[in-house]
Amino acid sequence: MLKLSESEFPNVVHVEVDGNVMDIDAEKSEAFIKEHYGEDAELNALIYVKKLEGVTPGGALRGIPVDAQHWNQFNKLAVVADDGMLKKIGSFADMLPGISVKSFNKTEIDDAWRWIAE
Repeated sequence: MLKLSESEFPNVVHVEVDGNVMDIDAEKSEAFIKEHYGEDAELNALIYVKKLEGVTPGGALRGIPVDAQHWNQFNKLAVVADDGMLKKIGSFADMLPGISVKSFNKTEIDDAWRWIAE
């Protein structure tokens, strides 16, 4: 499940991942971005991974086209997760050309917020 919310920083989306990520999550994400930021605003996102289940590389790739129209809006993604999860999602950045992606351990969340807000 994905939960999106606005952050205290302008044009920074807070995304929380908890469990399975499904097609409906991508659709909700698209609607949230459209409603809160429009289709032209430059965005950054802090992605906080509480728990990630049931996502295969193929599943992740299937989810990307639903949001593909918004990827060009993103400049930076800060991915916050535990060390084990960071190793599993390390190649995520390779699927997102043109977007600066930086990984942070959960203990470094303040650093992640500082980096994403720059």
